[in-house]
Amino acid sequence: MKKFLAFVLIIFCVAGAFLRYALDKMLFDPLPYSEPFIFELQKGASAQRVAENLVEKNLAPHPIVVRLAMRFYGFDKRLKAGEYLLEPNMSLKGILQKLTSGKVIMHKITLVEGLSSAQMLSLLEKNKYLSGQITEPVVEGEFFPETYTFSKGESRNTIIKKAKKQMQKTLDEAWAQRDFTIPLQSKEELLILASLIEKETGVNAERGKIASVFYNR
Repeated sequence: MKKFLAFVLIIFCVAGAFLRYALDKMLFDPLPYSEPFIFELQKGASAQRVAENLVEKNLAPHPIVVRLAMRFYGFDKRLKAGEYLLEPNMSLKGILQKLTSGKVIMHKITLVEGLSSAQMLSLLEKNKYLSGQITEPVVEGEFFPETYTFSKGESRNTIIKKAKKQMQKTLDEAWAQRDFTIPLQSKEELLILASLIEKETGVNAERGKIASVFYNR
């Protein structure tokens, strides 16, 4: 009986060692793809769905392998939605680490100086990487012209809020540093004056002269 139990124990040890070797090979060996590509982890996707997607992309042999790796390393609770750039020679473990890192691909949109608010809203509407309907109220001149970065799926309203917040910050700073000899009564008047000057010229050297014309009216 003892010999039989010892034999069974040896079998289990050998099988365990083989299983660990096979799992390590699947987790740590570089995967056979030569070009970088984008893997999108959908918002709200379950760990099981992510495992199935990896198998569909030929990045794992079976969902069970992925789930075991996720559970063993704790990746299943830390997955972060977004687009990820997967480089050649990454291992399955390396991919899972990246999918929990939050280091997603960032897109850009530039709200060009001189455009009207309506034109800027049109740019936001046409951007395919942004999501949602625009419901944020907008007043002419509220957008700060700038290049804004965002991850795929971010809402258009979020970009609008960022642009408005940056404009308010810039306006507050300009108001605090204004020339007190200039008869401006509010930040809104300062913004209107700046908009008028911007419409007249885009050359910095000419703005002071044009401003003086408006001041003296």
